[in-house]
Order: sequence, then C-alpha cells, then structure tokens
Amino acid sequence: MKFSIPYNCDTQLLTELLQQNLIESVEDIYFAANPEILPSGRRPKIKNYIKFNGDEVHFDSENYDQDIDQLFHFCHKHRIKINLLLNFSSILTVEQLKYVQQMIDMGVKIVTVGNMELLKQIKDSITSDIQIQNSVYFKLNHRKEIFNAISNGIAIFLFPPNKNHKLQYINALAGILRSHKIQLKLMVNEGCLIQCNHRYNCQKDSQKYSIESAINDYLNNVEKHRVLDHPCREYLNQYGIEQTNFIHPHEIKNYKHIDFTYKIVGRSFSTENILCSMKAYKSGSYKGDLRRIIENFKHSVKPLYTSYSKTYFLTKENDKSDC
Repeated sequence: MKFSIPYNCDTQLLTELLQQNLIESVEDIYFAANPEILPSGRRPKIKNYIKFNGDEVHFDSENYDQDIDQLFHFCHKHRIKINLLLNFSSILTVEQLKYVQQMIDMGVKIVTVGNMELLKQIKDSITSDIQIQNSVYFKLNHRKEIFNAISNGIAIFLFPPNKNHKLQYINALAGILRSHKIQLKLMVNEGCLIQCNHRYNCQKDSQKYSIESAINDYLNNVEKHRVLDHPCREYLNQYGIEQTNFIHPHEIKNYKHIDFTYKIVGRSFSTENILCSMKAYKSGSYKGDLRRIIENFKHSVKPLYTSYSKTYFLTKENDKSDC
C-alpha cells in the first residue's frame, strides 16, 4: 500500500518514518506553505512556531521555512513526492504565483488545487513538469464535472469522500479514469458526516483563519476544540459515526483491488497519531479509540470505539489502542 500523508510541522515525523520502517509506504507528503504568503484551506498549523518576545507573541516565519527546507531535503533523499496544498477557493496573486514557482523549482512534484479557476491558472502559468491533484474543496461530484477537471489538467484524482462507501460507483469510475492514465487517491480517515449541510461553511470559515487567530487558539482556546460545539460535530452523537465518510481499517480490503494511493488526513494530528493511522490502514486492523486515527473524531470529548461489526458506540472509558 502507498500513502499520501500530511506534514504536521513536526520534523520528528520524518525521523519516525525511518525508525518505524514506514518510509517505503509513503508516495507523497503534502504540506502547507508559509501562511504569511499562502493560505492552505485550514487553520494555520503553527503551534510549534509561536515565538515570544517579552509580552509580544508572533509567528516564527524563519524557522517555519527552515523546517520546510528540511522536509524537501528528506523527500528528495528518499524519493518521496512533495505535494503543495493550494486548497482554497481563490486564485493566486502575481507574488503568490512566483512563490509557487519557487516551490516547484525547489522540488514540488504535485500541486493540489481547490477550484477550477485556480486549476486553469496553474495549468496556464506553470511550465514545469508537475502533476495537479484536486482538493476536497474542489466540487467534483458529477461525472461531467470530473472529466471537465481532467481535461483542464487534473492528473491525480481524489475521490470525493462522501462517495467512499459507494463501492459500485468507485469501481465504475476508477475503471474509466485508469483508462485515461489518471492516478487515483482515496481519503480514508476524514470522518465528516456524509452530505453534511455544514461542510461548505466549515471549509469557507477555515480559509479565513488568520495567523493571529491561530496563535490565540493555541494559547487560550485549546479545550474549546475538544468539545462537540459545532452542529455537525454534535450530530456524531445524534446519528452515530457510521453516518460519516471514514473507512474503517477493517474495511480497507474492499478497496485493495483498485490501485489507490490512500490519503491520510491529519495536519493537526500528532506524529504518533499520523503513524498510528498509517499502520492501522496498512495492516487492515484497528481496535482502539478511533479519535487516534480519524481526524474529525478528535473533537469528541468521549472515546469512540467499534466492536467491529458496523456497531459504533461512545461508551468505553479505557483506551486499549493498537498503537
């Protein structure tokens, strides 16, 4: 199995991939560029780059860039593709486009885009040999939309996660896309509610998150993000987590006949949890608290377990995790 994994701004992740013999399973590592220059569709992941100067606090942009350089060196050495995230709803300014070209010149091989206008801009402006992938922000739910995106340059197709459990749909579309030499990705551990009415607004709000707001959250509002205070998160208890789009590691065997790269979500995860997710899907087995491997479940204040027989519940208090 090959994985697309997130860079969580922890250089220890790179060390652990080697020490835990997982490096051969990594197809690409996706990352967010410096948030002072480019948004990334999510709250800036700058927890490790909050710098204090007396009573003042700011984002340590220099060290962020240094760690991104380290990521690039690591990926070059181990022949891992570098995937730059442009998963937002706008297009690039002239200066941002120059910055993206610099990233490509440094070794970015995949650019993930969030909308059709941005796809066309990248396709028309970047002459380097790169692959373009659609983000989950890119609304591609209908076949006409999908093939329009492919005709405009999408070479790596990420299946919409709300289709994750529609195996007949996946099989049929995968066969067509493979005949067009399109590489396929499947997002396995996001965990949003299927066809959630709040999904668009959540994505839109995430794009507006400033560096200052992120710093304030990390310093003052940590516990707030462990509570099911958003409507969609409260629904996890109301409807049950089987109504979400995550694929349980036990179910991954149903997808292995298709040549997928499996996308692990979790730029806000700890290194331990990212590796735990990888190992769970690689082995096709997991018996612990699902908050450790499913990104959106981390907001639950209670443990999330499965028995496993499609019976999900929120009851056990002791974590007997596989990881």
